[in-house]
Amino acid sequence: MILKRCGFSLIEVVIALALFSTSVVVILALLGSVAGRSKEVEESATALNLPAAVESALRTNGSNTVAGIRSFIDDDSHLIANYQGHQLNVGSGEDDESVDAYYRIDFAELNSTEFNNISELMLPLLVTVSWPYKALGSTSPTKLEDRSSVTFTLAISQ
Repeated sequence: MILKRCGFSLIEVVIALALFSTSVVVILALLGSVAGRSKEVEESATALNLPAAVESALRTNGSNTVAGIRSFIDDDSHLIANYQGHQLNVGSGEDDESVDAYYRIDFAELNSTEFNNISELMLPLLVTVSWPYKALGSTSPTKLEDRSSVTFTLAISQ
């Protein structure tokens, strides 16, 4: 009488479990880095969506004229925005602790001989957005070297 073999041997089951366990560990390790990268991409996207809001805030705080905006920028003023990038406020040397200041927006006027003849009609700016200015739940600013940043140009016309 010949016995037929049914099922898997113990060694086959152990090897299959080892392969499965290794695969699960690798996938879980990758998920952590993907989640962290997802947050970075979200923050960068928010910073890159700020130009229209920045122009609107500059017009509001600079009396809607190129000269007024230039004066606002010359006072070393900056803007701060919340984590979603929706609320932009004028920052001061010691930002109000009650303000959600996740993004800091700094300005520099682009000076060039090419812009001299249009300086009263248009204001070319180099805008730098850095984050986290104040990490969520923190009251003190993050060191500049520990922040991420994005820079873009913005031209404000009369």
